[in-house]
Parts: sequence; structure tokens; C-alpha cells
Amino acid sequence: MGKDPESDGADGNAIRDTVIQHYNRLAPQYFKLYEGRTRLTHFYRIRQTRVLNFLDEVAQGGRVLEVGCGPGYMAENIVVKDLQYSGVDISAGMIKLCKEHYSKIDTAQFSVGDIQHLAFSPSCFDAVLCIGALEYVPHEETAIKEMTRVLKAGGVYVLSGINKWSPYNLWDRLLYRKITGRRPAAIVHEYHDEKQYRELLARSDLRIKDIAYFDFDVFFPPLDRRLANIAVTCSEHLESCSRGWLRTLGNGFLIKAVKAI
Repeated sequence: MGKDPESDGADGNAIRDTVIQHYNRLAPQYFKLYEGRTRLTHFYRIRQTRVLNFLDEVAQGGRVLEVGCGPGYMAENIVVKDLQYSGVDISAGMIKLCKEHYSKIDTAQFSVGDIQHLAFSPSCFDAVLCIGALEYVPHEETAIKEMTRVLKAGGVYVLSGINKWSPYNLWDRLLYRKITGRRPAAIVHEYHDEKQYRELLARSDLRIKDIAYFDFDVFFPPLDRRLANIAVTCSEHLESCSRGWLRTLGNGFLIKAVKAI
């Protein structure tokens, strides 16, 4: 998206309201997206694994903030690493689900919040995650600067993006939708490339340490659904390409950066 801040008025509010309504409706069924063996479940699971690997250097007892936490699927895996977890989401329905599901975890806290106006003091988190959320934000740079504000100097920042140049995504948005007449979902996410996020992070005092691509689905729609098990198996074998010369075939990517000291 990357709209000019001055244009982020009525349009931005409309997008925000649509996202809230969509995820409030989706919240009760959201955990089902992580079940079974489908292209989507593989996408979520491999992304989660790579995010957790990016947190290995955060010291025990450190504070981790996830902005756009959804149903809090990362919470249990983060507290198991002896880290404190705070989850923020714009959807009250998602936060309600989190509080019900993780009520017995003392080191996990959840609250409704806006990615562009976080209710936390400056430099209070050792790591900040923004996974599957920034692509719905009208003005990403404002959001990144706000997340950087609450991150300690030297702290870890992890961001995910939807790779606009992967063969799967190119086929889906440029050809398959036109062939089938399928309209985009109620909320439309933006596709990005590595270069765009490199520039945004550099302007927010964040220095990139690692980039890993994931979800190498070479079975284009509708084959990814009709041959789900085969498609997932192939993608699993190709995950070793996450940093190699074939990396941009991945449908998503993760960037690990640190805040300048």
C-alpha cells in the first residue's frame, strides 16, 4: 500500500473498519485454519517455525510483543522459551478468543490495540513481531515507526510479507482470478517485495540481519486444493530453498532486523 499519510483518512478508516469486522466474524473458527494438511495450514505452520527461530537470541525473561496477534497462536510457543508475551490485535473478537484460550498462562497478556497507536512506553520490548498484519495497513511506514518506538535498542524486529513475485501469487492474482471470475476476499492484502521492506525498515532505524522465504507451493490453484497432500509434501521438500537462489519462489518471506543502538 504505502499511501501518503495525507490520503490515509476516510479510506484508511474504511479499511480499518472492514478488517475489524472481518476478523471479528472469523474469530470463532480461526483455530481451524491451523488444522489438517492443506496449503494454508502449511503456510501458517512453516511461518511460525521460522519466526520462533528468529527469536532464539532473545534472552530468557525477555518481553515479546506481537502486533496483529490474531488468535494468539504464537503465545504458547513463545512462553515455552521462557519469554513474556504480549499480544495486541485490532479485533476485539480475536482478543476475546485469546483470553479464553490462554487464560491459564500467566506470562501471556492480550489487549485490543491499533498498530499505529500502541499503548506501550518507549523501548519496553526485547522483540516485536508483526506477522500477517502489515499488509492490511494503509500506511506501513507509520506502523513500522510505531513498533520501533516500543522496541529496545538492539531489540529484534520480525516482519512478514506476501511475496508479489512468487509464481503462485502471480498466477492467482493476474490470471486465475480473471479466468474464474473470482473476486478478491472481503479484505484485500497487499503484495510486497523484499526491496520495499528494506527501504521502509532502513528509514525506521532497523538494520536487517536475516531474510527467509517460505511456502514453496508449485501447485497453482485449483490444484493446490485438489492435490493438497502432494502439494504440501512438495512444498515441505522445497523449504530448504528459503535462503538460496530459488528463495523468491516462496509465497511469503520473513525479515529479521534489529533496532540501531
